[in-house]
Amino acid sequence: MQECIHHCGPPSLDDERGPSPSAQAQEVLGDYPLFRRWDALMSARPILAAIAVAGLGLAACGSSNSGGGGSSVNPGPSDKQLIIGMINPFSGTDAAFGLDMNAGCVAAVQVINEHGGALGHTFKCVPIDSKGDAADAVPAVTKALALYSNMVGVIGPGTDAATATMPLLEQAQMPTMGANGDVSFNQNSYKYYWRITPSDTGNAVGMVVAAKNLGYTRAALVFGNDAGAQTSVPGIQKSWPKVGGTIVDTESLTPSQPSYQTEAAKVAASNPDVIFTETDPQTAATFFGELKQMGKLVPILGTEPTIIPTWYQAVQGAVGASDLQTYYRGVEQYTPTGPGQDGYKTALLADQGVDNPGQYLPSPFCKSYYDSVNLLVLAMIKAKSVAPSVYNSAIPSVTNGAKVVYTFADGAAALKAGTNISYQGAVGPIAFDQYHNSSGEFAVVKFASDGSASNPLTTITASELQAAS
Repeated sequence: MQECIHHCGPPSLDDERGPSPSAQAQEVLGDYPLFRRWDALMSARPILAAIAVAGLGLAACGSSNSGGGGSSVNPGPSDKQLIIGMINPFSGTDAAFGLDMNAGCVAAVQVINEHGGALGHTFKCVPIDSKGDAADAVPAVTKALALYSNMVGVIGPGTDAATATMPLLEQAQMPTMGANGDVSFNQNSYKYYWRITPSDTGNAVGMVVAAKNLGYTRAALVFGNDAGAQTSVPGIQKSWPKVGGTIVDTESLTPSQPSYQTEAAKVAASNPDVIFTETDPQTAATFFGELKQMGKLVPILGTEPTIIPTWYQAVQGAVGASDLQTYYRGVEQYTPTGPGQDGYKTALLADQGVDNPGQYLPSPFCKSYYDSVNLLVLAMIKAKSVAPSVYNSAIPSVTNGAKVVYTFADGAAALKAGTNISYQGAVGPIAFDQYHNSSGEFAVVKFASDGSASNPLTTITASELQAAS
């Protein structure tokens, strides 16, 4: 696995060699190659300097009067450097999601710190490894909340851990920019949960509309049996017949098996004209490689988690670049081109702590993580506080103001001048509903020869989604 999680604080701290992580910190963050190669990485760039923070410390992030009348505003933790926690798999089968998250978070934090941070504070991104399993995520999040009294916001958790860990984050009054498609969050009562990525219901219906528009009628469903992948299945099963399609086969794949010959043979025998899919990269490579060997490759429509560099690299190696470009299409949240995308691209390519950052440019997840961090810190500036219980309520107010801004720097400058802003970054306009969800239109893309996603081939409008839902 590519190691790209690093200390991303201000330059003055980068010049100091931090200590190796404590046993407590290793237990929280997970046993992945970052720690097994600690000394080698530290010689190049400090990571998580002074990581062990004594005590629970959550009182520092506790509730406070938000500052009406003559009351004072709780300023929040006094630490010079504050933590943005990243809850996602950073090891195991789904570690690619952690790499995407890290790239987006670090790109945002680097720019934020270069422009003065917020209220005298700088920021760094710290991984909290869910390992792709709620059973691992709950203790990891619990320990991180106890260990980091200076953690003021979270991006994640992913679908694998969202339902299990969000109650912990809510109790800790921790603003959380969700990175999951879990449909149970479409309507929820959480005060500290926010999501700017579409739910799996939306992604599933987007795939159905795309298939219908492309003229397909017979679909096979090939999804991993993990919770993250399976949340798209009910939406497809409901919407595909509604638009006149037939489901001819459904296969649920256990990740990382040496062969899927049995499942591939069933799909081949059902004669689909399209395959809806979401699996991890290696599982996809094995399955579609074997389907190709049978001479039965057909058009493939993948969910957003398939539109990532590691998925392309694995499947391209199994079926060949030409066939992948011919047969594969992905459906993702539509992100309009323009200044917001330009700002994201500039920030990501300047990321000094991620190897080959350009590979993450097309990732819809990386874009959302970048925007999520910017939203959190802009809300702190708006609220004049880094206390999570104070600035949380300011998050929507930095998306609906009169002045449109496309970067953190422009947003921070406008807020300091007393101007209300509408931040429109890499994912475009953001409009939170009563459940703190924001989603928009979808786009159909394919992989280019270099593994990046193409510009949208077609877009799927909100009215089309509504009609198929």
